[in-house]
Amino acid sequence: MRGFVVGGGSDSAETKELKAAIEAETKARKAADDELSKRIGEFSETDTGAFAERLNAAEKRLDAITAIVADEHDSWANISALVRSGSGPAAFAIGDQLITPWKNGDTSYDAPQNVCHFSKNEIFSDDNGQTETPGNGMFLLWHYATPYDMPFDTRKALYAAPEGGLPKGTYYFTVTGIVSSWGCYANNNGKTFMFELTDDLTEGQQLMLSAAHSTADWNGTYIRVYDSPYDTAFNTAYGTNGNMPLSLWDNESGSPLSGNTSANSTNGSGELNHIQVVLLGHNRWLYAAIRKWLNSAAPARKAEDPENYPGWWTPEDKYDRIPSQAYTYPGFLSGYDEDFIAAMRPVKITTACNTVTDGGVTDVTYDKVFLPSLTNMNIAPQVAEGEIWDYYKQLFAANPVDDRTNWVQNGTYAILKSYGISAKTTAVNVRLRSARRDYASNTWFITASGTVAHIDASNAFRQRPACVIG
Repeated sequence: MRGFVVGGGSDSAETKELKAAIEAETKARKAADDELSKRIGEFSETDTGAFAERLNAAEKRLDAITAIVADEHDSWANISALVRSGSGPAAFAIGDQLITPWKNGDTSYDAPQNVCHFSKNEIFSDDNGQTETPGNGMFLLWHYATPYDMPFDTRKALYAAPEGGLPKGTYYFTVTGIVSSWGCYANNNGKTFMFELTDDLTEGQQLMLSAAHSTADWNGTYIRVYDSPYDTAFNTAYGTNGNMPLSLWDNESGSPLSGNTSANSTNGSGELNHIQVVLLGHNRWLYAAIRKWLNSAAPARKAEDPENYPGWWTPEDKYDRIPSQAYTYPGFLSGYDEDFIAAMRPVKITTACNTVTDGGVTDVTYDKVFLPSLTNMNIAPQVAEGEIWDYYKQLFAANPVDDRTNWVQNGTYAILKSYGISAKTTAVNVRLRSARRDYASNTWFITASGTVAHIDASNAFRQRPACVIG
């Protein structure tokens, strides 16, 4: 593994070594050219033309390599041009690290990024897929994890008031769709609960279940009103200090909230949202809060001045909820220098959706920054998502498991542990983008002990972001 500082600073030992190798190769090439000129007459005209084309291509590749180890070696523009020319694999090896600055507020980090894969026919798009352009790409992956946690997505609203609102009164709803293996949650499956809405709802106000709904019996817990998707505090004018108790329905009182909690309402097709995303968040990468954060350079949202500081998050539908981190952290891209952002290309990413609320379709997104999938990391997937990256092929080959060719779900592998960039000896949980496809709410991640596991989308963990230079 070699390290190259990109974005300023003196040559690393690896860069000096590569310069010496380039100089030696240049001398050898000149000697070979001199010898070749003596023998060129032996070739036919056709052979000579073909050879000249190959020689010209080789010279271009060498020139590109020389450019990044000369005075301009710290330019991401040069590295991008080299990769586009097809010479990335000649300049960099899998596992090499390109080190570039990244800031979290006033704290600066030298962020090593592993060269993890090369692709000769990657699909790029600068207009969100309207025009696709194939080209060469070099995949980079953060060697360490980001310094703070971010949820994949947030817990969603159970209900959003339609046009015309919802009048105050007694309402009830039946809970269905909780996975039977979810323990205490599942105890509430099939039960009908009622509550007293103490004032009218206006269009867009949301009803949320309280955090106490992880308990075995929801009877006596609460439902709360949030005035908009952007509010992180509930409206205390409803109920008692904002809490409207749930109780088991008496089979007589009130009116039903339309729909049922096992319907796919995440696209706004029903009135009640699916209970899995209400309790634990939604696992669809296309709509995920973490995807919005990774691909934005916007400042954090300011509650006191949302017009000038709207932030990086916007709601996808009437049930969506802002993560509290959107008021604390700016978009991930804001930490980079402009030259590195310009070298990233929006690349075509495929992600398989869950079969509970999203029909098991495969989404296509065009992202500058993304998280690895199970497939990318050479972990047996539920459905293939992209290519296996060479970095993880080599890592597995160096750390084989039985007679397998990949790691498996729920297995524990110390080699897959990740460490935080702010505490490089502390192992952390890191998110992947792959959904647990038989749940609407869970995504895969690698635990601090190296276990390939899944957990609800609303849990906030670290990340090791990836991008493609091209």
